[in-house]
Amino acid sequence: DIDYLSLSDSAVCKSRATVLFYMNPNNISSSDGDMWSYPALPSSAFNVTAGSFDVTNVPPAVYNIKYYYKDPGTGCDNKDSIDIRIQDPPVVDITDDGTVCSYGAIFNVGFITMPSAPYTYTWTTPDGNGSIIDNGASGINYTATAADIARGKITFKVSTIDLTSDPDVCAAASDSATYIIKPKPEANFSIAPNKGCVDERYGITLTPTYTAIPSTVAGSTYKWFVDETDFNTTPANPTPYDQTNFSGLFTQAGTHNIYLFVEANGCTDTAVAPVTAWPSPVAAFTNNPESTTIAKPFFDFYNQSNILDNSPLKYIWYFPPLLPGIPRVDYSFEPTQIQFAADTGNQCIKLTAISENGCFDSLTRCVFIEPDITVFIPNVFRPVGSDGKGGSEVDCGFNCNRTFKVSATGFETLEIFVFNRWGQKVYESYMTGKTYDPNEGWNGKDFNKGQDCQQDSYIYQVNATSYNGKKYSYSGSLTLLR
Repeated sequence: DIDYLSLSDSAVCKSRATVLFYMNPNNISSSDGDMWSYPALPSSAFNVTAGSFDVTNVPPAVYNIKYYYKDPGTGCDNKDSIDIRIQDPPVVDITDDGTVCSYGAIFNVGFITMPSAPYTYTWTTPDGNGSIIDNGASGINYTATAADIARGKITFKVSTIDLTSDPDVCAAASDSATYIIKPKPEANFSIAPNKGCVDERYGITLTPTYTAIPSTVAGSTYKWFVDETDFNTTPANPTPYDQTNFSGLFTQAGTHNIYLFVEANGCTDTAVAPVTAWPSPVAAFTNNPESTTIAKPFFDFYNQSNILDNSPLKYIWYFPPLLPGIPRVDYSFEPTQIQFAADTGNQCIKLTAISENGCFDSLTRCVFIEPDITVFIPNVFRPVGSDGKGGSEVDCGFNCNRTFKVSATGFETLEIFVFNRWGQKVYESYMTGKTYDPNEGWNGKDFNKGQDCQQDSYIYQVNATSYNGKKYSYSGSLTLLR
């Protein structure tokens, strides 16, 4: 007779190693009996004397264990059998513990070893309160909740479930993985000033200060970058990167992005803010005429101001007062016919150009106002003859002393006549203030015949009209030398 010592022995987990049966008779000699199974197992798995079955290396299955006994005294024999189910213990293994940053606390926990039949599994988070998404053989997905992040860790556990009719044959197996959730070092900063004018001509720069709000995570580092999004490159600030304040320098106009990269325990955060360096205008102007006389003290002004970004400009012109103590300003683009005091000398004008952002530049230029009319007339000269010989040996520009030239300013018209001693006109010229050429003059030739005039004394007559219509006449003796 062979039977179970306990009803629970009808199904046995391999982890038990050895199963003992009730045997009658028992403790028999191996020469008087035998044990074997169907399906067949190695004889080494059975010990008939002890009534034991070694299940350590037995494949899981239902076996019919047979017991045969032959009485050595009588020679009579008999046999009995019993069924027993052998089951593998469950095995489960999942990915190891890890560390994540709070902003990346989305977990994908997978199987290294997945339970096989007759087992299934169940996932839990003993300390979590979120929802597990079971993806079967691929493991689970889980998004950390605010409570998980505040707690700073979460554990995932998988446990086996026996699907057989005897679910307590093998003890359930489980595995767990705990992930540390590291806090995010928040990046926040301000810039002051974040806008300003620059002008390389005068050394005007924009020097903003970047001020980070200190991170609440211990050991945080702060790296500052200008227009650079590759935070693996060298930052603008020096090591050890613990500066929550840093200053920039901008000399040229443009908008720049300032990045703050905060790192602590492998977790990072970034923030960005703009800095704008505004261009300064360049004030420039010309005037017409370049100079004038007290008879006509009026000027037109031509605005040549510009700015790099072509944005609109405003203008303020400052003119000398016509009456003492009363300033004069003009806000037009190009003032015309601006009257100046009827006084000789330099009188200065200032133009200030202002951008829409308040950047400005100024230029001061002076105009010269001469007396009503001035005329300078030489009384001797030595021209070069038709043969190329002669001429004044004085070394000076514009053939000085080689031609008879009248220098005049402040005139509307200018007439020049030269007569020989017989009253014959040998030279004449007519010019206006606009056509006047200071290099034009008498070269010592008869302008009618083209022949050289002889060395002699000549009479000149110069007639000039000023801008206010006043007429002036000058006459005198002129000596031509050969």
